Amino acid sequence: MNVTPAYDMWVARIRDEGAVHMPLDEVPGELVTFRRELRRAVNAAGMKLRTSTQHGRFVAWDPDHVVSETRMRNALEALSLDLPATDPDCPNCGTRTTPRGRAWWCHHCDIAVLGVGGVVDSA
Repeated sequence: MNVTPAYDMWVARIRDEGAVHMPLDEVPGELVTFRRELRRAVNAAGMKLRTSTQHGRFVAWDPDHVVSETRMRNALEALSLDLPATDPDCPNCGTRTTPRGRAWWCHHCDIAVLGVGGVVDSA
């Protein structure tokens, strides 16, 4: 039985996300045919397409894709949830510290502040 991939679905994902990828053994149908028909569908939608097969994966992307401001903001917020502040606050007085060598320095308390495993400690 020969199943025709839903190229409109792939085009929509490339339009929305900028790219699609999958293991080579999950490419629907023959790789050469899938790549050709996907390119045809993407071109018909007015977009460009680049493809690559490396390290056992198929990747297709639109080189002109621009990430929306909302998606970029959401991604940055998600990334920053687990990150400590670049310049920690002083545990003594709460003042923002400034980088100095391998630590941060509180000019108010005149102490070094070390970041250890995400925990700020005065030295």
